[in-house]
Amino acid sequence: MNFVSPRERILYLKSMSTLSTLPSSMLLPLAEALREQFFRKGKTLIDVDNEIDEAHFLVSGSVDLYWKDENIRTVEAPWGVGFLGIFAQIQGGVRAVATRDTRTLSISRRDLEHVLSNNPKLLLANIGEFARSILEMRGGYPADPATLPEPETGVYSEESSSFVARLLRFSRVPFFATANLDALAELCHHQLEQHWKAGDILWRKGDPSDSNLQLVHGIVQVDREDGAPPMRTGSEYYLGMEGFAGLPRLYTLRCETRVVILHTSMETFLGILEDQFGLAMAMARSFAQTLVGLTGDTAEHSPEMEFANKPIGAIFSRREPRTVL
Repeated sequence: MNFVSPRERILYLKSMSTLSTLPSSMLLPLAEALREQFFRKGKTLIDVDNEIDEAHFLVSGSVDLYWKDENIRTVEAPWGVGFLGIFAQIQGGVRAVATRDTRTLSISRRDLEHVLSNNPKLLLANIGEFARSILEMRGGYPADPATLPEPETGVYSEESSSFVARLLRFSRVPFFATANLDALAELCHHQLEQHWKAGDILWRKGDPSDSNLQLVHGIVQVDREDGAPPMRTGSEYYLGMEGFAGLPRLYTLRCETRVVILHTSMETFLGILEDQFGLAMAMARSFAQTLVGLTGDTAEHSPEMEFANKPIGAIFSRREPRTVL
């Protein structure tokens, strides 16, 4: 089947669960940027020593994915290959080879970034899908309890955080550190400082995810439903990924100690991301790198890269999340 017209390509894109709810007008620029390619069995789709510069939606056929020449998994239509690698900025080692005659709709890194820069809602949809995949793989919790460090309370001050202190706090977070200063200043301007007592409940499971929290001081507990002790985290931690995923709160969050937080409404945060392409791309990259870490198989591979301070091995594993743009 050939996908000649943008309309045919839009219909194909809508057949994928991750894109099915997006309006055709949002998908049109992407559809127009795609180009059809055909690969005979045994031909290589991706083989890079540096960053991946092209991604493919599989229309028909299948490909084997390799990491450092080791076969990791087989991907069949209508999945995609290369997108996660582009966002995570994987530096070489990835190869994709057609195992059958395979037809794809492909897009270059440059064209993808151009489409996203002119269609911020499409980029936000992608960030939302990354967030949903991360939460799914973490069982709905904000982190893996096995890798969560011992929480620190941080320094308490009776005085409210200054604008400069908030800006410096953002600068210590890797993906914020590379963002436009105007974007960070706008985020700081909209932050609201709140103080809570030990035992207070910040939110309950099922509540609307209408805010993003940055812990300045104190320790909070995440209730777990498997009978295990609560997950504990402390200062400088961010909570509220469910808001980016468009999901309600997935756990109850309570204060173990006196807590100081910086609160940002999710509506405001998403609005800033929509206006600040660089910040949105940095967040997409951070989420993609987290996904790479979650799907990596550290037991079987000796990694040469680290994402989100966690060593990773296989870039594509058998637990690879749903295809995302």
